[in-house]
Amino acid sequence: MPSASDLALAWKTIAHFFGEEAPSATASPELLDRVATLHRLDAALAEPKLTPHSPEHRVPAELWANWRGAHQGTLAQSLRWAEPLRAALAALAPLEAVVFKGAALAELVYPSPGARPMVDVDLLVRGKDAPDAAARLQALGYRCYYWGHPFFHRAYYYEWPLAGPDLEIDLHRAFTQAARVAADYGALFERSLPWPSLAPNARLLAPEDALIAQALQPARNELSPSGCPAIGLLDLKLMIEREGPFWGSAGGPALDLSGVARRAEAWGAGAFVYAGLGYAVRLFPSLAARAAAAQPALPRWLSREIDRWIIDRAFPPPLADPRWRDVWLRKALVTSPGALARLAAQRAAGLATVFRRRLFEPRPRLERSVTPLGKRLFG
Repeated sequence: MPSASDLALAWKTIAHFFGEEAPSATASPELLDRVATLHRLDAALAEPKLTPHSPEHRVPAELWANWRGAHQGTLAQSLRWAEPLRAALAALAPLEAVVFKGAALAELVYPSPGARPMVDVDLLVRGKDAPDAAARLQALGYRCYYWGHPFFHRAYYYEWPLAGPDLEIDLHRAFTQAARVAADYGALFERSLPWPSLAPNARLLAPEDALIAQALQPARNELSPSGCPAIGLLDLKLMIEREGPFWGSAGGPALDLSGVARRAEAWGAGAFVYAGLGYAVRLFPSLAARAAAAQPALPRWLSREIDRWIIDRAFPPPLADPRWRDVWLRKALVTSPGALARLAAQRAAGLATVFRRRLFEPRPRLERSVTPLGKRLFG
């Protein structure tokens, strides 16, 4: 395991490639490659339009070839996924589906989809449409990891991972549990923008909603290779720096940074967004001024504790996942007391159902999820 100082130097070197100030020294190529690969930044480092300080002549030729290969592989993946995604959206029609997170950013915010690797495509549908949407995708051959599960397939669970032959889709009815963030999804769909070049029923989030959705991820899951790799912080950097029409070729308005703070506060997500943007600023200090305009105002004690127990502890970003108990305890800082009580009640009801079925009913044959148990129970 590398020392903390070596790891910090590796992250400063990577941030420098993306435009930050140069560190006093350069990290070892082996550590740079390990950090970039685990946090899914290797393809982005090979994108010239993202790296004002290009690593091409600053790393060994073999390492540069690996990163270029990652970029080409990611580009090929995006091309392979295009047709299955259109087929999935066609199956959902006329239900509207918001394409968000990596899939939308790769096509419309990143200079090339080859720079933004993904493991799945995130689609958001209206809560009332979610069962119908899942059934339509199952008719195409998608399998739900949690379908019929007494704990995870419940009304309050916010996403269902669906594995298809050529694509994996995370079907969302919300960004996270409603007990945690009280987003107004009706208004969100009203604000959403059409993406007709993808599909007639494809939608994009309004810019402010898109930034909040992206900032929730590191605050919920903590910086780690599987929970939230640092590619999510590069997403935030590109979104915060965005000028002009936010969605580029798909049009739409520019990002209103102050509107992000107002909406986050209205949703009760102020602490989440503060933490998510705080992560991005720690890796990319040049974002500080613009991120401050989007960060909700928190009580001084709360912002201080979030800085101390969440953001400071995550830097330099680790090369292994933290224990889920640690993540759960730190998540409590960004969740209101009322939301914590609601979440605890939901967990208790779900666990009671699980135990009751295991004791008194034949155990169903459930498809195994690739998600770690700790994250499934407490993520």
